[in-house]
Amino acid sequence: MTEFQKIHLALVSSVVLWGGMFVAYAYLLPTVSATEIITIRFVLVSISFSVVFLFVKRARPRIPPKKFGRLALLAAIGIPGSQLPAIHSQNYLSPSLASVLVTTSPAWAAVLSGWILRERLRKTQIAGFFIAFAGAAIVIVFGSGSGALSVDNPWGAALCLVAPFTWAVFNVLYKREFGNLDPGNLPAGNYEITVTDDNLCAAVIEFSIGAPPALQLNLSSELAECLDPSSGTITANAAGG
Repeated sequence: MTEFQKIHLALVSSVVLWGGMFVAYAYLLPTVSATEIITIRFVLVSISFSVVFLFVKRARPRIPPKKFGRLALLAAIGIPGSQLPAIHSQNYLSPSLASVLVTTSPAWAAVLSGWILRERLRKTQIAGFFIAFAGAAIVIVFGSGSGALSVDNPWGAALCLVAPFTWAVFNVLYKREFGNLDPGNLPAGNYEITVTDDNLCAAVIEFSIGAPPALQLNLSSELAECLDPSSGTITANAAGG
């Protein structure tokens, strides 16, 4: 299988899993609250990552201590801030409508990146987020789970739009605060970087990061003479490290 085919297979898999997530929420909400769903979901995710970090040392994140407070703030924005509105809004929306509204996140991210990160936006990006916002507006005004106008639906749709906005805020702030972490902190091992252009043409660069030889310490000594106790010596020679 070529790299191009792998990318498309991954995209298709993501779409299937993404759509299934909203259907699962709709199935659970009559008996489980949105808060409980989020708690269960992220407890399981936390356990999974903890197991990975326990056994795979090079996968452990290296976060400077001075950024722990910012990381906690981002966690609050990214998890309850974005996930709770998305799930709770499905008390008023069908899974299909909720998934459409949540996908406006890239449009919000483009706007916020231009404002906060000062990134230059291409004309296609600007046109894209205008189309996304226009589509979301149409869904809010005319869409409902039953195919007819609904009083509750616009409010549910507006609540659902909070989710992609806060998720975009999370991504932009994360890039600003943690996007410049020193890659020199990567542990020794084999790595690969995949670069993909707008046409989904990908190039993979493989590289290895070596480690210096283990620190070795050699000691040599000379016994002191009987008549001169201070004449003994101990010499340490270090190598590696």
